[in-house]
Amino acid sequence: MPLLTTYEMVVALFTASMATGLYLSTLFHCLRWLLFADKGWRIRTRISWLMLSGTLVLFVLSTIHLSLALYETLIQIPFGNEAMKSGRIPWPDVVMCTVVNISVLITDGVLVVQSAAIIAVWVPVNMKIGPGTILTPFWGSTIVVNIYVTSMIVLRIWKAAKLSDSFNTGTKDLRFAIRILVESGALYLVVTIPHFIVWWTPNSMAIVLMGWINLPVVCSAYNLIIIRIFKHRAERRLKDQMGGIVPGMNFSAPSRTMLSMSSTTTSVDK
Repeated sequence: MPLLTTYEMVVALFTASMATGLYLSTLFHCLRWLLFADKGWRIRTRISWLMLSGTLVLFVLSTIHLSLALYETLIQIPFGNEAMKSGRIPWPDVVMCTVVNISVLITDGVLVVQSAAIIAVWVPVNMKIGPGTILTPFWGSTIVVNIYVTSMIVLRIWKAAKLSDSFNTGTKDLRFAIRILVESGALYLVVTIPHFIVWWTPNSMAIVLMGWINLPVVCSAYNLIIIRIFKHRAERRLKDQMGGIVPGMNFSAPSRTMLSMSSTTTSVDK
């Protein structure tokens, strides 16, 4: 980790805590959709254990990451405005780097598997913390791959919508995919690209600040994917149920026979 003063560490920790708070709000909402039925608070008969396991593991890793950030800040307090110097890389930095890279693999793996069964939706995830010269190929390639894959998904869904027999269904799928990309992909890129850029600047505070908020933002994007997917499923099931209950009503212009019968009935009544 770059050398920082106590003030800079506290600012970075406060920002990371705010990002983690936003992540926790998405976590609780995500767990609601994973564990409980679409309506009410009954436990789901079929729980997606893959998605649930990934969500809980990411929560544990995020907690470890924030705890180590707090630990490093407390260690820095006795030094005041002087940056603590160390000849070797502190062990909390090594653990934090490992934690976030594991989170990348978990998020990528779970979402890729799940997307194959749903709508081929990809959430771009990446983590960049630690020595920039070592992880630079990983960061750069991940950003490029995520942008490329996201573009390919939009193209694929667009083609599927054009080939769909029902125009309305295709439009809804396309809009759903766009929401997914806006809520997760854009959120990810907003923090990832600046994080990648600051590693090439001498601003140590920006490097640590962007590194510490990166994981909660990635986890939030992951949760938003799950929330949108399960909510979309619930809306689709409800629409199918309503379509089965309410019969369709067909209207047609009256025929000549019906008009003649109506006129005859009117004359008889008179």
